[in-house]
Amino acid sequence: MLPDLEIGLRLLVATLLSGIIGLERERGERAAGLRTHALVGMGSCLVMIVSAFGFEDWHYSPGALEVQLFRRLLHLLL
Repeated sequence: MLPDLEIGLRLLVATLLSGIIGLERERGERAAGLRTHALVGMGSCLVMIVSAFGFEDWHYSPGALEVQLFRRLLHLLL
């Protein structure tokens, strides 16, 4: 399991970087601005942390959740 400080730093960096993208979109007066991108970035980072490190005691493939999410996203887009 990751230390709490590293989890917090990963969440903070993901939120800041996706917030920068949202800020750029907000300046162009497009939909999905700063708050939306920051929340989506933080949420996706949290899902990846939990899927990679949250099930270490189980007989669970760490990449299974990522693969399922990717397949569902492609299904929605295509």
